[in-house]
Order: sequence, then structure tokens, then C-alpha cells
Amino acid sequence: MKRDFLLECLGVEAPVFMGAMDGGVCTPELVAAVANAGGLGTLTASQFSPEMLRQQIKRVKELTDKPFAVHLKAPQPYQYSDDQVNIVKQCVMPFARELGINELELPDTLQPSFSEQMAVILDEKIKVFSFSGGIPALKWFDQLRDAYVVVLGTATSLEEAQILEKVGVDAIIAQGSEASGERSNFLSDNFSAMTTRDTLCEIIAEAVQLPLISAGGLVTAEQVEQALEIADAVQLSSVFLNSDESALPAVLKEKLINMTDEKTVLTTVYTGRLARVLDNRFVAALSAYKTFMLPPPVQAALLRPVLEAALRQQCYDILPLYVSEGFQISSKVAVADLVCNLYRVAEVA
Repeated sequence: MKRDFLLECLGVEAPVFMGAMDGGVCTPELVAAVANAGGLGTLTASQFSPEMLRQQIKRVKELTDKPFAVHLKAPQPYQYSDDQVNIVKQCVMPFARELGINELELPDTLQPSFSEQMAVILDEKIKVFSFSGGIPALKWFDQLRDAYVVVLGTATSLEEAQILEKVGVDAIIAQGSEASGERSNFLSDNFSAMTTRDTLCEIIAEAVQLPLISAGGLVTAEQVEQALEIADAVQLSSVFLNSDESALPAVLKEKLINMTDEKTVLTTVYTGRLARVLDNRFVAALSAYKTFMLPPPVQAALLRPVLEAALRQQCYDILPLYVSEGFQISSKVAVADLVCNLYRVAEVA
């Protein structure tokens, strides 16, 4: 059974995994809570300097002796022009001035060094590494294999899954169109052809021999049960947002519980990569200029001081709230209860 093999390789009891969580809401406490409940916790780490990454990993280790994953976005080539930067600045400056920022400039370093982050992951003897948005240099697969690290790669299409199988990942995360946060595509930008979670899993399962992890819009026990009829495990993110361990501000946690007709949208305004977020006035204002958005990681680097100021000043209608399509939840989530309840569903599926 692929599921039993996958869980044994990972060293976890439940086929219930925590996905990478964009927007700075992931904490060591949340990762450890999922791990201690028998699932696979995932430390979202692309934004961390090597020094901060090591601190975060050590904190998780203080809270659990269970295996957990570290997730990075695979670096991709990019290009942009000064004219493009100036257009985005003009779009963002009304919000920047509202927050007391009179000038925006790109930092000298746009993103942490992927190589240095990987060196930390290997040095800290992390058991599971997951990635999205591309394929890391093949040398990393050799080093991860030599260190007996289980590698999870993310696909949004059959073609991407087949490439991941060829480069040597141990299991594939199939990200459906319902997923919150950034899209993980790396072969095509044709987002009109996005595939829903269950359909994507069915397509990949027929053609790829690796264990399959279903991801995207999974909230209820019924959805998880249905997903596990096709896949070997499930990956969830949005359901953990209003847990005590999440770093999401309390006001936004309350907003999640009381959501009624709020809609999610796919937008590039926050990072340059298409992502599913709750609609807000910042997204609405910048979407008119979506063709000028900068590529990742440039867009995020330019916006960083604005979003940090918005968080400090509690201007929550500027901040991104990454939630899956159709997300609804009626109460605060206790991580241990959630994982255990879904584990019981998995035992039946």
C-alpha cells in the first residue's frame, strides 16, 4: 500500500499533512502541534534568512521530537525593468503614504540565498523537505537522498508530476485550483486551464507511480474522505489559520469564523505569482494594473515595508489573507482535535 509506505517513510501516523502557509502565519508552535497530533507539520521557510531558519527549526525541535517538513519555493529566473518598478511604485504609493511611508525602494537583497537555506536544512538533519514553484538544482536531490531526507514536490498538472517523478521526488503534492496561497505551477502560466483537486489527483494517479498527496480547498471531513479515495494523504492549510498556534492576527481569525459572502480572488499583486486571497481594497486597487506587476521575488520585496507597516498599524484591509476557494469555518480550530478527527476519517477511507 502506497499510503502505508509513505507514512512509514515520513515517520508519521496520520495521512494528514499541514501545507505551506503564505503570509507569515506559520509558527514553530503550529508545526509542532500538527506533528504532536500524529500528522506532518510543515515549516514555511522561503522568507527566512539562514540564521532565522535555523532558529525556527531549533524552536520546533524544542516543542516536538516528531518528524516535520521544511518547505521552500524553488528559485526561478526572472527579469524586470526600471519602468515596471516605477509603475508598481505609483500604484502602491497611496497605500504607502497612508501608512507613513514616503518612498519605496527595492532592497539590495531580494530574497534569502536558497543554497544557504538548503545547507541549514541538511545541517539540521531535517527528515522531510518539500518544495513548490519549480525544480531545485539536481545536485540538491543527490544531497537530500544521501542524507535520507524524504522529498515532496508540488505539481499542478500531470506534466509537472511526471517531471517530478523523473527528478526523483519521493511523493507528489497535487495542488488543485481551489488551494489557498500561491499557485505552484512551473511549466505553464495558462491559469484558465487550472484543474480542480480531485480531477487532478485522478489524472496523476493513473499515470504516476509515486505516493500522491491531495491539496487544495480541503476543509471538511467529507472532503477529506473523498480525497483519500484517490490519494494516499491530504494536505491542508486554511483550516489551521484560526488555531491558537497560528500567527494570524486575532481580528482576522474572527473574520474567518464570521465569513458569509466574502469571495476569494486569484491575484499577482502581493508576490508577482498568482495566489488565492480574500478580496480587499488593496487587491481591488492594484488589479487594474496587473499586467505591470513585477515577477517574484521582486514584487514581494518592493511591497515588504508596506505590508510590515500595515501589520503594525492593524490595517488589515491591505494585508493578504490566503484562504482556499469556498472556505468556511464555524469555530476556532484545536489542532490536535482536527488532526485526530481527520485521522479517524482516514482510517475508514
